[in-house]
Amino acid sequence: MLPNTPYRKFEHRVHWAKMRLVYKGFIDNSIRGTWQITEKGKIVLAKYGDNPFQNDFSSLVTQLINEVFPEGGKNFPDDFLDSKEEIKFREINVPGTELILERNSRVIIVSPKGYFRYKAKNPPEALYILYSDHINRKIIKIPENNLIIFKAVKSYEKYIRDAQSKLFERFLELTNDETKSEELTKQVIKKLNLRTLN
Repeated sequence: MLPNTPYRKFEHRVHWAKMRLVYKGFIDNSIRGTWQITEKGKIVLAKYGDNPFQNDFSSLVTQLINEVFPEGGKNFPDDFLDSKEEIKFREINVPGTELILERNSRVIIVSPKGYFRYKAKNPPEALYILYSDHINRKIIKIPENNLIIFKAVKSYEKYIRDAQSKLFERFLELTNDETKSEELTKQVIKKLNLRTLN
């Protein structure tokens, strides 16, 4: 027993150990009488050998998608074009496969095997096409006004940079592992079908 108290030493030490784990964010005790491991706790536990949470980051990925993108990811180009402007478009036919920039070029877009090839007027137009491209899409509408293209591309790239930065910082805070944080950030970007060049 602890001197002058009704508590046993063992119970007292367990109680304070649990409280330290709560303070560090490894255990959630928000429901009275219930002690539950948090995502941060699972990650720390995973570092110390065999346990059921070792490779399960899917719930963490879902948690951060909901945290950083509560309304889902934005769609390019629709969410990045100024809806107040009247925009005239022209169309280009694409093969419905993934498109990439040709090596050592900033304006030539190709399919991975090179069967499709398109030369954009300028680098922002090439990026606009790449960011608009999705598997099975056969037509991409491009604004005729280069300034509209430039603004949409720059706005989208800022959105992606900010999202990647927020995701990476949160994953790093939870995992304390830069490599894992980069990997999980890429998973989220891919899961939301957000196109990037890297």
